[in-house]
Amino acid sequence: MKRLGYLFLLCFISFAANATDPAPVIRRSVFSTSTDWESVSGLRLSQHEINFVGNKKLINNGLELYFLDGFPCFGQTDSSRIWIGPDGKTDRRIRITCLFTPKTVRFAWRNAARDATQDTTTGMIECPVSADNDLKIDLSNCIKDKNWEEYR
Repeated sequence: MKRLGYLFLLCFISFAANATDPAPVIRRSVFSTSTDWESVSGLRLSQHEINFVGNKKLINNGLELYFLDGFPCFGQTDSSRIWIGPDGKTDRRIRITCLFTPKTVRFAWRNAARDATQDTTTGMIECPVSADNDLKIDLSNCIKDKNWEEYR
């Protein structure tokens, strides 16, 4: 009888633990139709790396940026996201491929700590680009656009 009680308790704990687990989140990915921009435009694609200069007012406890593809550039899949620390530093760069050097670029953004899970961003920012060999973005010159819910 005692064993039956332990078995019942074990089953109850297992059921309770599974009942509190959230449902898995299904993330859908949408990929571009990948028009051959070189053939369409007659221009040659080239790769650029973006360096960031921090702005503590914009960064807060950390800033997560996702490059938003848009003519004349698209992001490289493995480096289209970056996290910038409260000190304005990061150990990565965003790589983009462009037909010509853009004057501005857009990012989806949100404030988040380094170890935060990937989540919905807040909205868009548009940043002017200064170019030499690499592209440089001074975050203090970026302009926040609307938050996502304001686009509806």
